Amino acid sequence: MHLSRVAASALSLGFVLPLFLGVSASVAMSIHTADVSPSPTGSASASPGVPSTTAVDARASFGIGTTSKGRFDARSGIVIRQERGSSYDDTVAVVNLSKFPLKIRVYAVDVVNSANGDLAPMPYSAPHSDASAWVTLHSPGNIEQVEVPALGKVELPLTIRIPDTALVGDHLVGLMASLTSAATTSGELATKIDLEQRVGIRLAIRVAGELVPAMEISDLRADYVGTANPVGLGSVQLSYVVKNTGNVRLGAKQAARIHGPVGSAATSADLPTIPILMPGGSATVSVLVPGVTPVGYMTADLTVIPVAAQGDSDPGFTVVTSATSFYAVAWPLAAVVVLIAPVVALTVVRPRLRAARLSGRHG
Repeated sequence: MHLSRVAASALSLGFVLPLFLGVSASVAMSIHTADVSPSPTGSASASPGVPSTTAVDARASFGIGTTSKGRFDARSGIVIRQERGSSYDDTVAVVNLSKFPLKIRVYAVDVVNSANGDLAPMPYSAPHSDASAWVTLHSPGNIEQVEVPALGKVELPLTIRIPDTALVGDHLVGLMASLTSAATTSGELATKIDLEQRVGIRLAIRVAGELVPAMEISDLRADYVGTANPVGLGSVQLSYVVKNTGNVRLGAKQAARIHGPVGSAATSADLPTIPILMPGGSATVSVLVPGVTPVGYMTADLTVIPVAAQGDSDPGFTVVTSATSFYAVAWPLAAVVVLIAPVVALTVVRPRLRAARLSGRHG
């Protein structure tokens, strides 16, 4: 049994776990595996066509992985660099770790950045708008649904043909293994649904040519968030969009500096890193910078430093900056001032004015 290796492989892919629709990550870690080493990417346990109360030994476990010479190899995916107009051949295999046969759908989809920047494979029904259209999986009978025997595997040769018109740079594809099961929702209004559970491995393609790393910041906004303490420090909420406008995959480090007029206190903060963005991908970011002294008219400076993805060389990056202005007012302190101003006027200012008038009369 190689449970830990299957679970680790699933986690290392980054986009695998979110694909288990309706299945928690803890369930995904309870895969029952055969003695496969190295292990392919494993799926969560599923109960195809039966209620969720079915005994554990009736659950389905399956996975997909790369193979060499008829055996699963140590690769976590396929990474290639190809010229336009070229082709590349490789092999993957679907493994059935269950005690009964399964019909597994195998297909390729484009992988894109979600709103927060995480990598996510497109749905099965999505159009092939990028490199997934370059992939041909040669299944038995050339059908997507593959009959995999109990405790067995089926190897699938694949061919990747790079078009003459392919865009230079990075492209990402998910090679998916999918099981659709009948399920029923709980509660009074029980509904029958089709539950698709899928796992995948990455196919990373770099089309040879000039690499142009570039990022941009847009829609930067800063809002001061005060505190109930009249003399306490507040925070600044920053929101913005970081987009990869080049042709090479990039992550990014980022930092912010909040400051007022010359001579006033400044607050600097290192912000969470931006995940790997594919060309054309973007991440909508919202972060809170604490410890800000409100001094009225203030400025937020944002710096984004592109970083090469793991395993990539540094093609030369340009630091990206942006700035925006906002007002930071300590409203509790202002309220206190408004409340005590009449008291000060009555107890201090008014008596002094009266005394001044009296001294003027007798002067």
